[in-house]
Amino acid sequence: MKESALDAAVSNVLRYSDNNSYAQLRLRYGSEPFEAWLTAAGVDAGAYDTLADYAKPSYPNTTPKQLLAMWQQTYRYLEQDSDPANILGYLMSQREVSALDDALEGPELSWGKTGWYPADAGNEYSATVDARYRMVRPRTLYCCCNE
Repeated sequence: MKESALDAAVSNVLRYSDNNSYAQLRLRYGSEPFEAWLTAAGVDAGAYDTLADYAKPSYPNTTPKQLLAMWQQTYRYLEQDSDPANILGYLMSQREVSALDDALEGPELSWGKTGWYPADAGNEYSATVDARYRMVRPRTLYCCCNE
């Protein structure tokens, strides 16, 4: 994967929740970097025997506690004043669709990862997943929505 292809894959995952781009990234990097990041975030293994077992599947079963720890780790990274953190923050503020942003109108900064939006809203299995940080100074509101 060329550097420009890497940039595009990361952007597509964050803006469009693109599963094909996510699969490319998982194939390229494996689960070890994710496991190391989870360890730094203080995420526990949850229903899995070990954190390595949790990190192996592309879409592990995740508890609200684990998700909160991951979002808090992401927030700590985004608050750094570095070029990579600023680029990621920009990408996470440029989602194509966000139910939370639509509901919480205002000038506040919002970082998030676009969730899954079904193509066929009439499907009985349809769901909307949206997760977001909403910044309201002097405090940060953690918002996570899973409908």
